[in-house]
Amino acid sequence: MVNLNKVRTALSKKGLDPPLRESEYNWLEENELLDELEKSDFRASVANFILEEVHKHRGWVEEALKDRDAKVSVRSPAPRSARGGEVDHLWAIAVLLAEEAGRREDVHLVRQEALDNKLLSYKGVEPWIKAQAAEEMDLPRDGYLDYPPAEGQRVQYVLVGVGGVLDRLCGLARRLASEYDWDDYQAVGFVLTGGVPAPTTGARVEEQRLSGKHPALNRVVLSIDPTCKPEEVWEVYRQWRNRYFGGRRNRIPTEKLLRLVTFCSQRPGQTLREWFDGWNALHPQWAFTRPGNLRASYEDTRKRLLDPPFDIGAVFGAEKGEEDHA
Repeated sequence: MVNLNKVRTALSKKGLDPPLRESEYNWLEENELLDELEKSDFRASVANFILEEVHKHRGWVEEALKDRDAKVSVRSPAPRSARGGEVDHLWAIAVLLAEEAGRREDVHLVRQEALDNKLLSYKGVEPWIKAQAAEEMDLPRDGYLDYPPAEGQRVQYVLVGVGGVLDRLCGLARRLASEYDWDDYQAVGFVLTGGVPAPTTGARVEEQRLSGKHPALNRVVLSIDPTCKPEEVWEVYRQWRNRYFGGRRNRIPTEKLLRLVTFCSQRPGQTLREWFDGWNALHPQWAFTRPGNLRASYEDTRKRLLDPPFDIGAVFGAEKGEEDHA
């Protein structure tokens, strides 16, 4: 697998701004575009092709999100200490994990080097990171550091200088994120502020996979706390499904239509007339009066099954909030 930061750096050198997002990296990987980049040893012509594909992809997403509020993620970016809120078992677990992480030697070392053990306020994170990045401008760049956004904004990125303070902060944040199920930017916020990263919900959408072939191959991956109640899981999926289909009904075709597409697809060498005669002989209860009606039903059902309409904005984090009509 091609390293995300390596791809980000290569495309940024080609002028990609803002840097490659993780969702875009996943899309490139899903469509097997990164394999070509790696095989070519990041040759300029291949990198230029990838850059064009990313620009196209961003155009599709921007069109889908036009006139809508794009919210950052399924987790609130601010630590709970900055947000307040009720206490539940997930929050209690989050506090315990943060307390454990705060006792780690590597956390103490980075806080001492970077902050002289003086933790920042949440609002002070972005100014500090920008000032530190300015100090490290002369260092060779390799990769990016994700850090918490200002309220209502997307997760931010900053170039990382090799061997600098931000480089060490980046490495620590990734270790913490991997071990404690945090996002990288949450781990950065924790190290710099001491705030408890917002816990994941009992059930949440972990991953959304867009197929490069047909929407019928799109997939959603749920992450479920074993203590989560079944109705909570259903509610998370129900809300996601409603956004995915844009509030539209998505009904499975009738048995007649399902049998029809199976019948026709398994006889690719036959003419429309042969389909018509064979179908009516095999299924007199569902007989068609004209060959054209059979063809129209077949083509419409095939499209409904393979290419059902969906809201691409939902896949990239936009929320609409309509009631479920499914």
